[in-house]
Amino acid sequence: MKKIYFVLLSIVFFLSLSCLVSANVPENNRMKFGEISSILPETDMREYYAEMEPIMLKYFGPPFSDFTLNVEASLDPQHDFGIFPENHNAVMVSQAIIYANRNNSSDPGNAIRNIQGFMKHEFSHAMYVYDYKSADFGAKWPGEGWAKVLEELMDNEIDNISHSARFSYESYLDKETVAGEEAGGQKQSTNHGLIYSMTASTHLLLFSAASSSNENLDFYKKMNNAKYDLIKSKNDAHITLDEYKNLMKPLLAGIKIDGVDAYQWYFNSPLFYKNENMGSHIGVYLSSEDSNLEPKWIQVFAFNRVQEGNSKKEQPLEGINIDLKLTDSQGNLVLEKNLITDKDGNSMFELRDKPEIMNSLEAGAYFLNVEATINNEVVKNKIFAFVPPKIEVKKEYIYGVLLDENNNILDGKYVSLLTADSDFIYKKNGFFMINVPDDKRVVNLEFLGLKQEVTKGPFARVYAFKIPNSYIESAKSKSDEELNKGIIDNTKNFIGGYCGDHTCDENERKNPENCPRDCSVTTTQNYENRQPLSGGEDINRPEKISFFTRIKNWFLNLFRR
Repeated sequence: MKKIYFVLLSIVFFLSLSCLVSANVPENNRMKFGEISSILPETDMREYYAEMEPIMLKYFGPPFSDFTLNVEASLDPQHDFGIFPENHNAVMVSQAIIYANRNNSSDPGNAIRNIQGFMKHEFSHAMYVYDYKSADFGAKWPGEGWAKVLEELMDNEIDNISHSARFSYESYLDKETVAGEEAGGQKQSTNHGLIYSMTASTHLLLFSAASSSNENLDFYKKMNNAKYDLIKSKNDAHITLDEYKNLMKPLLAGIKIDGVDAYQWYFNSPLFYKNENMGSHIGVYLSSEDSNLEPKWIQVFAFNRVQEGNSKKEQPLEGINIDLKLTDSQGNLVLEKNLITDKDGNSMFELRDKPEIMNSLEAGAYFLNVEATINNEVVKNKIFAFVPPKIEVKKEYIYGVLLDENNNILDGKYVSLLTADSDFIYKKNGFFMINVPDDKRVVNLEFLGLKQEVTKGPFARVYAFKIPNSYIESAKSKSDEELNKGIIDNTKNFIGGYCGDHTCDENERKNPENCPRDCSVTTTQNYENRQPLSGGEDINRPEKISFFTRIKNWFLNLFRR
C-alpha cells in the first residue's frame, strides 16, 4: 500500500513539475465573435471570420484567453480605434466611415475589403489578450510584425493575395530614414507604411527560416507557447525586450538567415534601431502591383525628425522641391522630374497613365536618386528598383539585383555572371529572377567565386546581392562574349496563358504573337482548379468542372482546413 501511495505521490509531483515547466496555451481556448455594431455588415463579417479562425489556430495556436470579442463602430473620425483588451472589444472608425459612405464610392467593394483588412490585422493582436491585457513584446515592432505574418497568411489562403515581394523590396529603404521609433513616437504617413513593410518582411523571413519546413510552418506557434509560459509564470502580460530576447535565443539556436545567425540577424535589424538621425529626411521608392510587381508610381516624401521628451516625432515637410532621377542598369537617364510635397510631406509621379514611359521600361534593374535643399542643406537618398517580366507573382520566385558596396546597382551586363543552384527565369539588364522548388529553403548564389546563401521560405522575396569592389574589378575583365553567354530569358515558359476570357492553347502560350489577345501578360483571374506553374512545363487552363466534382472538392478543402 505504501508503495502504491509513493508511486501516486510521485506521479502527482512530476505532473505538477511539468505544469510549472511548461504551461502551453490551453487547446480549448477560443476567441469567439460576439456582438457586432449595426453600422457594420454583420453577416459578411461572421462569414469572413469563419474563414479566418482555422488559419489563426493553425499558425498562431489557440488564443491566450478563452473570450468573446465584440465589435463596435464609430463614425467620429476622432474616436479611438483598435483592440481594447480590458473590455474584450474591437472598435472600427475609418472602416465604419468608409462603409457608411460606400454607395457614394466608385468602388463599393473597397468598404468590405477595409473591414476585412482591419479584422485580419487587429484580430491577430487580439489573440494575445491575456487576463484583460494585451501580451506585448517589450517593443512596438515585434508585435506589429507577428500580426503582419498572420495577416499575410490569411491574405494568401483566403483572398489569394501576396504582399511578401513588395514588403521585402520596401525593407531595403535606408534605415536612417525608415528606422523604427520608440513607444509614443509619431511617423510621417508614408514612412509609417514603410516601417510596417519592413517589420512584415523581417518577421516573414524569420518565420520561414525557423519553422520545421516550408510545409510545416510551426515557429509562430512554438514562440507563442514559450511566450505564454513566460507570462503565466510571471502572472503579468507585460514582458521586457530583454525577456523577449531571452525567450527567442533558444528557439533560434542553430538557425541561419542569409548565412547569418538568425538571433543576431533579427535583433540587429532596423526594427530595433534606436539611434535615428534627427533633422531633415527625404525618401523615394517604386510602388508596384502586388499581383505582378508592375510599376504603379514613384513615391517621394519629406519630413523633419525631432526629439520631444522621450519620443521622436516626424513632422511632414510641405512644399519641398525634390529632384528625381530614374536611370537604367547601364546608367542611362530614363526619367527626370521635379516633385513638390503636399501638406502630408508626400508627392508621387504616376506611371500607369503614361504609356510613353511604361513602354520604355524594359525588364531589368533601375536606380532611383532624389535630392532636395532643406534649410540650406542638401539632402539626398537613393534605392534600387526593378521592372520584372510580365509574369504573375508566385511564392516560388526570388527577384534580385546586384549592388556595389555603396548600394548602387552594378552595370547591368554583369548580372550574367551570376550562378545559382535553382533555375533562372530571367537574368539580364542587371536583374535576375529565380524559380525555387516548393520544398527548398536555401538558394546558393555565386558571383565569380563570391558565395551567398539566400533564405527562401514559401513566400516570394526580393534580394539584393552586395558585391565587393574586388569582385567587380574581376568582372570588368570579362569579354562581351563571356558576358553574353550568361544571359537568360525564359519568361515565355512561365507565362500563365490566360487572356481575359480567352484560354490560350499550347501554340499560343509558346508563341504569344499568335494569340488574338495579349498573352504576353498574365492576368490575375482565379480559377477553381488552377495550380501553380512549375517551370512552364504544366499546362494550366481552366476546364469545365462537374457539379459532383465541385462538391467533392468542397469537402476536401473543408477537411484540409
